[in-house]
Amino acid sequence: MTTRSVILLYRATCAKCRVLSLMLVWLSLGWVRRLPLMSPEAAALYEAHSLQRGKLAVIGYGRIFTGWRAFPGIAVIAALAICSRPAKKQT
Repeated sequence: MTTRSVILLYRATCAKCRVLSLMLVWLSLGWVRRLPLMSPEAAALYEAHSLQRGKLAVIGYGRIFTGWRAFPGIAVIAALAICSRPAKKQT
C-alpha cells in the first residue's frame, strides 16, 4: 500500500502526544493527517505494513518511520513530496 497522504499514528491516551500531533497538523497546514493508534484505520495500516503495534509511526510517499525515527522522517517525507511534484512548464 503506497500512501500519498502523510499519516501520523499517535497515542491518544497521552496528553503530550495529542498536543504535539495536533501542533504538527497545524504547522503542516493540514498536510499531515493524524490517527489515534487504537482506531480501526490505524489497525489496518499496522496490518498492511507489518508494523509493531503501539509505536508512533509516520507513513507517506512509500516510506514508514517508527519510534524516534518518526521525527526526522517527517522531514524526509516532506523532501520526497517536494521532489515528486511535477515541474511547471515555462512558456
